[in-house]
Amino acid sequence: MNNKKGPEFKDVIPPWVKVNLSKSGRLKKWVRRNYWRNGVEIIFDRKPVDYVRDDLKQNKWRWNPYYGIWYKRYTLNNLEFARSL
Repeated sequence: MNNKKGPEFKDVIPPWVKVNLSKSGRLKKWVRRNYWRNGVEIIFDRKPVDYVRDDLKQNKWRWNPYYGIWYKRYTLNNLEFARSL
C-alpha cells in the first residue's frame, strides 16, 4: 500500500516568496497564477473553516490533495474571487 503524502505547505511555496504564516488564530492564504497550467491557485496555511470550503466548492474550485491547493482555470473573475476570500 502506498502511504506517500504530498509535500508540506512550506515545500509548495517557492523559496523566493515570503509568506507570513500567522501564529494567531487568523487564516493566511496565498493566491498565485499558474501560467504553465493556465490556472489560479489558492494555498492556505492550514485547513480553512467550513464556510470557506463551502464557498470554494459552490464556485466549482477543485482541491488537489497532493499539493494541498485549491485551483481553477484562470479568468479575471476567478482571480478576483480568490483574492476576495
